[in-house]
Amino acid sequence: MPVLTDKPALSAADYFRAKLSYEITPWTLNGLLAEGKHVVVDMRDKDKWELERVPGSLNIPLKDLPKRMRELPKDKTIVPYCSNIICGLAVRAALQLAENGYSVQMMFGGLEAWKKNHPVEGKGK
Repeated sequence: MPVLTDKPALSAADYFRAKLSYEITPWTLNGLLAEGKHVVVDMRDKDKWELERVPGSLNIPLKDLPKRMRELPKDKTIVPYCSNIICGLAVRAALQLAENGYSVQMMFGGLEAWKKNHPVEGKGK
C-alpha cells in the first residue's frame, strides 16, 4: 500500500485532469459508439451479463482477462465497466489493460449509470 506523504506526486488539478481523460460517462460513450472506435467490455460474471448489459458489449469477467486480453483490439479504446460506481472490477481491468499497452477509458458509474438514460439488452430486460 502506498505511503502517504506531505507532498503528493500530482497536484489536485493534474490528478483530476488525468482522471477525466481516463473515464467516460455513459452519455458520452453512447454518442461515440456509432463511430466504431470503442469496444465495451462487461467485467461481471457471465450470468449477470446474460441478464442485462450495455448493448453490443463483450463479456470478459475480470478473472479471465489475462488469458482473453488478446481478443481485444489494440487499435480501439477499450471501455470496461461493471455493476455500479462502487464496483472495483472495471478499474482493475482498466489498470491491467493499460499496463499491457491498450488505450482505455473506464465507463463511470457502471451499468447502473448506463441504465438511467440508455436501454440494455439481455434476458432480463
